[in-house]
Amino acid sequence: MLHPDAEDQDTESADEAFAAKLLITPMSAPISNFQIVIDVASKTYHDRTIYLTPTLTFRAIVPDDSEVFRVVEGGSVGKLKRLLSSGAASLGDCDSMGRSLLNVSLFRT
Repeated sequence: MLHPDAEDQDTESADEAFAAKLLITPMSAPISNFQIVIDVASKTYHDRTIYLTPTLTFRAIVPDDSEVFRVVEGGSVGKLKRLLSSGAASLGDCDSMGRSLLNVSLFRT
């Protein structure tokens, strides 16, 4: 439910704010090929209105030596676009350690 003054409160700072992320990576088959990400954020305003925003995401765990990670580590944007558009990879893919494609690309050698 939106607060009647929701637009006004977007410009105001919250009195209290909280954010948390929980990553769940199953370690045994048959469910070990995905990661569950639970994000929760809340804001409490001076009138004690609480806005809670939960998000549940499932991310595919792909092998560390998969083509998408080789492409990301190599820095080829064109090849990455082709993998994404063909459905061979997804921006939500992560490696066995839970690192996203963006994370791997930032720390490539």
